[in-house]
Amino acid sequence: MSRWNEETTLKFVQEYRERPCLWNTRASIYKNKQAREAAYKEIEQNMGLDGFGVGDIKNKIRALRSTYSQEKKKIKDSMKSGTGSDDVYVPNIKCFNPSGRASFNVTLVRALGRFHPLIFG
Repeated sequence: MSRWNEETTLKFVQEYRERPCLWNTRASIYKNKQAREAAYKEIEQNMGLDGFGVGDIKNKIRALRSTYSQEKKKIKDSMKSGTGSDDVYVPNIKCFNPSGRASFNVTLVRALGRFHPLIFG
C-alpha cells in the first residue's frame, strides 16, 4: 500500500474516532470483541481502498499511535534540554502543527492519546 495523503489519513482517523469500541477503554463496549471486529469491517468498507483489510487497519492504528508517541517524546525531550521556548521541537507532520487543521488535531488526539497542550494549543 502506498503512502497516504493527508485527506486519506484524516478520513481514516475520523472513521476510527467514530468507533469508540476501538479506542475508548472506559466504554463498556470496548471489551466486546464482536463489536470491535464489526467496527474494523465498517472502517474497511468505508475507506474503500483495494487490499486494505482488517489487518492493515490494525497496523495503521498502531503506526499512527507510534508516530504520535514519538512526536510527543521529541517535544518533551526538547523542553527538558534547557533550551528556550523558541527552540522547542516543532513536529513537521501537519497533523501535529497547531497552526494546521484544527479538526485533524482534535480528532487525532481524541482517538490516539491524551490532550497535549503544546501540540494542540
